[in-house]
Amino acid sequence: MDKNFSDLKNFADQIKARPIITDYLEPAKNGGYCCIAPNCTNGRGKDATGANLYKNNTRLHCHVCGSDFSNIDVIAYHLGISTTGKDFIEILKHGCNFFGISFN
Repeated sequence: MDKNFSDLKNFADQIKARPIITDYLEPAKNGGYCCIAPNCTNGRGKDATGANLYKNNTRLHCHVCGSDFSNIDVIAYHLGISTTGKDFIEILKHGCNFFGISFN
């Protein structure tokens, strides 16, 4: 079934409204998570200062680089793909599957 812009936006909004998929993030030393921005100097693992969840756990914010992330970004990071073009459709499919949202 072909999806129109409104359908895709609806799926994206539903995925963004869910708590961040922390299973896809690396824990940091302070109870937060490692930043997923490619050029962030936050560090990794026990050396990372950590990015924290906010907005009812639906956003991830890095206090080092200032980046904010939604589940769309976290899924793209996990899959190793971009957030644009055909990759965006894959992110939506993956997110819908993860959260039990019908993509049909």
